[in-house]
Amino acid sequence: MRQGVLAGRTVGLRPSERRRLEQICHRRHPGDAVADLLTLQRLAAEGRDLALPLTLVVDGRGLCRLLWVGELDHSARLLEKLPGPSRRQGHNLRLLTCAGAGRQAHLQPTAQEAVVGMDVAPDLWLRFGQQPDTGGRWPAAIHTPAGSGESAWDCALEGDLADLCGLDPVALAAAEPPEAPPALEGPERVLLLVQTSGDRALSDRRIAELEGLVRSAGAVPVGRMEQRRQGPVSRNPWGEGKLREAALEARRVGASLVVADRELTPAQARDLEGLLDLPVSDRSELILDIFAQRAASGAGRLQVELAQLRYRLPRLTGRGLSLSRQGGGIGTRGPGETQLEKDRRAIARRIERLQREVQRLGAHRARLREGRRDLPRVALVGYTNAGKSSLLNALTGASGSQAVMAENKLFATLDPTTRRIERTSGGGADGQPLLVTDTVGFIRDLPPQLMEAFRSTFEEALDADGLLIVVDLADPAWPEQLSTVQTILDSLQATMPRRVIGNQIDRCPSGELERARAVDPAMLFVSATADLGLQHLRQELQSWPSETTTDGPTAVPASTGANSSPMTLQLGDTVPDFTQESQLGPINLYDFAGDSWVVLFSHPADYTPVCTTELGEVSRLRPEWEKRNVKTIALSVDSAESHKGWIGDINETQNTTVDYPILADSDKKVSSLYGMIHPNALSNLTVRSVFIIDPNKKLRLQITYPASTGRNFDEILRVIDSLQLTDHHQVATPVNWKEGDDCVVVPSIPTDEARAKFPKGVTEIRPYLRMTPQPNK
Repeated sequence: MRQGVLAGRTVGLRPSERRRLEQICHRRHPGDAVADLLTLQRLAAEGRDLALPLTLVVDGRGLCRLLWVGELDHSARLLEKLPGPSRRQGHNLRLLTCAGAGRQAHLQPTAQEAVVGMDVAPDLWLRFGQQPDTGGRWPAAIHTPAGSGESAWDCALEGDLADLCGLDPVALAAAEPPEAPPALEGPERVLLLVQTSGDRALSDRRIAELEGLVRSAGAVPVGRMEQRRQGPVSRNPWGEGKLREAALEARRVGASLVVADRELTPAQARDLEGLLDLPVSDRSELILDIFAQRAASGAGRLQVELAQLRYRLPRLTGRGLSLSRQGGGIGTRGPGETQLEKDRRAIARRIERLQREVQRLGAHRARLREGRRDLPRVALVGYTNAGKSSLLNALTGASGSQAVMAENKLFATLDPTTRRIERTSGGGADGQPLLVTDTVGFIRDLPPQLMEAFRSTFEEALDADGLLIVVDLADPAWPEQLSTVQTILDSLQATMPRRVIGNQIDRCPSGELERARAVDPAMLFVSATADLGLQHLRQELQSWPSETTTDGPTAVPASTGANSSPMTLQLGDTVPDFTQESQLGPINLYDFAGDSWVVLFSHPADYTPVCTTELGEVSRLRPEWEKRNVKTIALSVDSAESHKGWIGDINETQNTTVDYPILADSDKKVSSLYGMIHPNALSNLTVRSVFIIDPNKKLRLQITYPASTGRNFDEILRVIDSLQLTDHHQVATPVNWKEGDDCVVVPSIPTDEARAKFPKGVTEIRPYLRMTPQPNK
């Protein structure tokens, strides 16, 4: 009976070479020894002739299960050739590898070999060179699985090959018994691959959100690998060393899938799968999978399928014969087309059919809305799992089969549902009923494919007379979630009035209501599940919305382009996003900023003397910017080519190197968005403004300088220090404050509480004026 198989790089082997390798496959090793020395010597001879590493997989009885020719580069290819069930569970296997060229033995497995070895899960791994040293000693080493640490394998013994072959494998394995990998049954086990920022609290909230998405998809997060990268990112968002660590960690925790915390390009996804040797999904694919599971109606399934096909079309891959050409030959019609091209064409046809169905769905919903045109309508919008469906049920008193499904999970509602609320005769429009529509939840970085596919669903909100934005005050990240919802609504050009509803007041911390009032004084507070504040909300809805509604925030998109009124950005506003050319290529503000602070400063034109000194100073201050997690962007109305010549002058005269982007704003797109064109000045004269933008894309400072006065970047650094300090501690900074000086205790903290909160001491100059040493020093 054939005992082992020959696999790997076997194409091109001569029949004699194949015969000799198969004979080595059929040789049996002693059960009470690591390996048969003669067999390994023959294996080394074949390795020298082929100039390739060779690996034997031997079971506990000494039978060879597999002889692998070539590098151990991919687990899946090796495991599918390994005969027998439960290949990943470990069954007293031994790996015997002849590696190295000439007398240079590779006794330590490479990072990729270590990952493959963990997937095979042997009790021990013997590695040896292709030939002995000059003195006759044959270098070899035995490795055993490492329980923890950066290395996957520990070198248990190192010595001569003959000595190591005679050792008892059972004794070696018992000395360091490897932990069995977790069972693969049950929910899929996921390793999270995330990038963190300098804000630890923000990073923790985003990781928690990703874990929630994984659980909503029916999987279990079993581990995470974090990396904080600064500066420009190359092809992969994560460094190769960190990915090697992630590959080892995935094996240790028994993960079968890796989920990245951002959308990956097709090339990035392929590179990650190659390095991790595991399937990789990104955040967008995870959200699409959740939508696919939640879609219960025909309309929902239609829109989800369209979004999934749009996502997958650029990510199609093919292997082996699936990419081979059809037919062909001399005198025939030609080589034909690849299978990949056929798949793409089939998906494109399916997308076209789905788009027509979605258009018909949109037209149908438009007719339904037209039939309700004479009644006032409001839409419940908000972050996913904020309690929109629960609030709709509570407002309408629906229960049982009449209630909208409300569950504590992400994206429980995909299809819009409209219910009627009766209003008294003293209410709006002489007591006309109010129609309230529950809509699909939003989330940060919602996939563009999903936004486009669900446009007919979002139109239910865009066609309403008012929007009720529901936030979950029990979630510490609610301010960021509210900002995300506002940004998405702005991008959808929703200009109707908005009111913010603070939900879950029975579960939020006691100080959260004051924090909410500071963010939005007009916020209404309710608890949809505890029946708190609903009566007040119903009273508010008696007369809201109406044609003359003026109370509450009326949303005007921040990014209204060149037609927006100049100089209208206010502190605390979400700054508009843009994509503009620079001397470094196209720059998208939000992508460039990431989780960093940004200083955006403008200049009238290139080759101006004051601005030349300023750009040089910004470049010299690069260590100070990096220390504060700040990125800088300059702007000028001239072209990118003009910038390059000016940068040469700046570098030469200011003795520095300008390596940050200078936007080419010749079309005045960014200048108009940020109100840099003064209404009483020339249209091409950019106001010399400085904008400090925080990681949440909020405007925190704006300073405008006259053309004759150079900017004081020490002051800008001082303001950033103050903002970063006061964001994390309940203090303010007094006049002329600088790093290390005493700070002001904010008035909202009582003196007794302040003394407990600031152990360095509180000096009470007046009841309203109290000083304390800088908390983070």
